[in-house]
Amino acid sequence: LTLDNVNSLQDVAIDDQTIISFKYEGVMRSADAMCSSGIDSLISNLYNAQDAGIKGVILDLDTGGGEAAAGVKLNAALEDLDMQTLVHFNTLGSAGVLSALKANVRMAKSPMSRVGSIGSFISLNKTFIQKYREQIMDVYADGSEDKNGGFRELINSETTEKLKVQVTEHAELFRQAVKDS
Repeated sequence: LTLDNVNSLQDVAIDDQTIISFKYEGVMRSADAMCSSGIDSLISNLYNAQDAGIKGVILDLDTGGGEAAAGVKLNAALEDLDMQTLVHFNTLGSAGVLSALKANVRMAKSPMSRVGSIGSFISLNKTFIQKYREQIMDVYADGSEDKNGGFRELINSETTEKLKVQVTEHAELFRQAVKDS
């Protein structure tokens, strides 16, 4: 059963053998965008399927990754769902790998399928940083000295060491999650 050919799960006769398929392609984002659904909507659909009595889901994922938060959210949902889950993929990288770790089964579509690119990074817009430095003044409350420490270091001294430590810590947690699964 795929949702491409039905208006809602109420339009479908569901028995104790019914499984459903969802497809997610491209960059993983939590929120919906103008032309694509985000992971939050996919998770909502997964829970709706479970509530309707669906016994299993095939999640067709093809993504090189995206937002870490999107991967974390889908990972947690797959762990929480009370139905069998299979992630079927051609390309699965970064946040996509993280999202699939709690599926009951992970299966490549072909011998040419690829998994990889496990790590973390942030992209910094140099023009934004320059304009921010020139036009914005931040005032932090007493006791908030560590708040946004990496960003504050970047703005005040053009150094990225604290940001690199944060990204490295995230990458290490990510790699450990992969090893543990």
